[in-house]
Amino acid sequence: FLIAGSDTTAMTVAWCLYYLALYPEIQNSARVEVDALGHDPNTMEDLGKLVFVKCCVLEALR
Repeated sequence: FLIAGSDTTAMTVAWCLYYLALYPEIQNSARVEVDALGHDPNTMEDLGKLVFVKCCVLEALR
């Protein structure tokens, strides 16, 4: 199937957003990290700088 894995990705994003909404202080920390880049993260190098955001996603997967 062409859509294999799309449900997994969607659920990861959904749970991550749910937990960020549930814990505004964590959401703020993630936002501060993204804002510190000064632009939208659009390269792998940018993503490597978003350590806290990565931890949030990994926690949602746990």
